[in-house]
Amino acid sequence: MIEVAKLGKTVGLKGYLKLHSLSDFPEQFKKGSVYHSRIGELTIEAVNSKGEVKFIGYDSKEEAGILTNLILSSTVEESNQACELDQNEYFWYDIIGINVYENETLLGVVQELERFPTDDHMLIITTEAIAETSGVKRFLLPFNQRIVVNVDTDAKKLTVTGALEIIEAIAS
Repeated sequence: MIEVAKLGKTVGLKGYLKLHSLSDFPEQFKKGSVYHSRIGELTIEAVNSKGEVKFIGYDSKEEAGILTNLILSSTVEESNQACELDQNEYFWYDIIGINVYENETLLGVVQELERFPTDDHMLIITTEAIAETSGVKRFLLPFNQRIVVNVDTDAKKLTVTGALEIIEAIAS
């Protein structure tokens, strides 16, 4: 399950809630979309221009109030269907766990992605060989066109440039 939004406070009297998206795909939050939560499935009945949502069966402020602070989740399959990627765009779950190579040398694996103001960064856990020779067990690498040369999600292989220089700089 992938967390895609958090529900905020109720707005008005008709059961609308503030939607705090945790996704880069706001277009997925539309009438008829179904999401999973700890209290079960929720189906969007309406979305207004302010990014507030109303769910089927929650028609008053009091009824919708129990949804406040709920996390909405989606499966990988549902996310793939609901969100259109452009060329060279990837879901984070496609990048996490992928092997990172530079010049055919396996550097490590992406453990997680972190969002920074200028770029998203990959937290890479280095291989034992890299850790032994450099003393670097983990490092951050920007996920951008200057660094990432190729991404093959099927082969779970991400080719980069400049990572070895970063490892050397950290080691010294």
